[in-house]
Amino acid sequence: MSGICGFIGARDEALIDRMLDRMKWRGGFPLKFYRGGDFGLGVCQDAPPQGNPSTPLLAFNENKSVCVVCDGHISDEADIRDRLSAAGHAFKTDSPAETIAHAYEEHGLGFLDVFQGVFAFALWDESEFLLVLGRDRFGVRPLCFSVSQDKLLFASSSAALRACDPEHARLDARSLDARVAFGYVPGERTMFENITRLAPGHLMICRRGAVRVSKYWEPAPETDSDAEPDWLENAVEKLGGSFSPQKSDGAAPPVCIIEPPYGSSPNPAAALTLALAGGHVDIIEPDPASVAFFESPLSPGAPDFSRIPSLLRIMDAPPSDFSFLLLDTAISSSAAAGSRILSAAGLSEALEAAAIFSFIASIKSVAGIRPQWARAATAAFFRRAPRFMPGLNSLPVSGIRVAAALSGCGNVPDIFDALFCVIPSNIREELYSAQVSTALSGFLASHSSVMANNSQAGSSRATASVAAFLFDTLMPSCVLPRLDAVSALNRTRVEFPFLNENIIRSVPRGREGARGLRDIADSYALETRDGKKARRFRARRVPSEVISFIEQYLTEERTRARGFFKWEQTLALKNAADKAPAVSLALLEAWCDCHARGSVR
Repeated sequence: MSGICGFIGARDEALIDRMLDRMKWRGGFPLKFYRGGDFGLGVCQDAPPQGNPSTPLLAFNENKSVCVVCDGHISDEADIRDRLSAAGHAFKTDSPAETIAHAYEEHGLGFLDVFQGVFAFALWDESEFLLVLGRDRFGVRPLCFSVSQDKLLFASSSAALRACDPEHARLDARSLDARVAFGYVPGERTMFENITRLAPGHLMICRRGAVRVSKYWEPAPETDSDAEPDWLENAVEKLGGSFSPQKSDGAAPPVCIIEPPYGSSPNPAAALTLALAGGHVDIIEPDPASVAFFESPLSPGAPDFSRIPSLLRIMDAPPSDFSFLLLDTAISSSAAAGSRILSAAGLSEALEAAAIFSFIASIKSVAGIRPQWARAATAAFFRRAPRFMPGLNSLPVSGIRVAAALSGCGNVPDIFDALFCVIPSNIREELYSAQVSTALSGFLASHSSVMANNSQAGSSRATASVAAFLFDTLMPSCVLPRLDAVSALNRTRVEFPFLNENIIRSVPRGREGARGLRDIADSYALETRDGKKARRFRARRVPSEVISFIEQYLTEERTRARGFFKWEQTLALKNAADKAPAVSLALLEAWCDCHARGSVR
């Protein structure tokens, strides 16, 4: 693992040292380049045995007019290097940073049109006095920045930026509300007022004091000219080309971690992954509802709650459930066994998009006749599938909670908000202290705008809208940052075989397309029923460790001292039968102990 940082306009070399020191957990071997004056770059990476890396993640072009730091790797880098070598470029290292430097020298910023992989980079062009920051297409590698009147700071972690200026540690009220509502902070916002994320597939260009952000990639829509059978055949072929794990004799089989975006069950992604791997893969499915794993031949073991402070210290945003702890258990045990670690991110979202839209469309059609029927139908649905939405997949829930949440909904957008929120707006209004309410000025985060275009049941356009939400908002804001932080702490690499444009383009096919993929998944499940797919679900219960965690962090003294929430309402959530909101608030409190200073604005 690695992390990058730098500045322009700060005129202080010590800033790089402070930022690198705050990112030691991403790599303990620091490298830096300071031009002298007002510009500097830094990178920390894992140290090789000899202490002199053959792939330094800080590299130059031939005449050292271009300097690049890079976190991550580039797909098909060997082919790209061959083409650049044929064009006359000479390589001195195996570093992806040097590949970027020569590609930029040859093609300008257009080199990103053919670059794929997981990466974040910073490039300095001395001749143009130009700084370029870039992030991979899906946002696997993090990159955030802060812009003020006279300087720009950037780093892989917000903790590095907060080491440079106390103002960067001030929490943002709207981000706090989004985190309480959704369980994550969507979009380019971070938890901190003066720190912004660079969006996936975007560039930031800083030239002689002028800063602009531009989008360099977005998935092209799939054409509708293909017949459905051809599309299904092509989709399976694309999936198989993305995922081809190779098992060598005597080696541990690869491990694939599957996290459905809204916890629906059964999980067709598991069946497809098993089939595409020819059965040579172990599936791990974290189950945040019981803070355990679904039963399978591979048992990563019980999560270690003592690691929570270490994990929270490296996370740029507070988690809302214990998925991060389960990931830590799965990744550390898999790394110890010598297994390749894969993530089904991308595949899970592709399979869930149409199912989620179908559910929303059904609720909406019922609500169009009589809203109270929609509430009753939704409550009945959740009694059978309590893990479908993010606000309801953290701990044991029942239809009682859903009915209570929906009872305050006066219209259809309110119903969507209740379904997609950890704590709905009507509860948040009563929960916030006067300080937070004043800072919010009446603004409350809402998912209704995301769902506004989903009005035509079965339409590809509506399904694409849900897919865009999953891929553009939920995945880069919640799923991928969690995987990045946990894998970095464990000094191991997670691969993402399903994060490619072909899969994303296959999503806008409405319910018919999803039904085709799910039929394929079902047939694969029957063919691969060798004990890996067949499993029972554990009984849902609240572990004693969770109760102890809530009791430790949700106390009257802490709540009043922090000043975010009213104690009376916090106590009501703490004592409720459904512990999901209490867990969310307790994790927020624990995270703030590690990161936040001062009040919200």
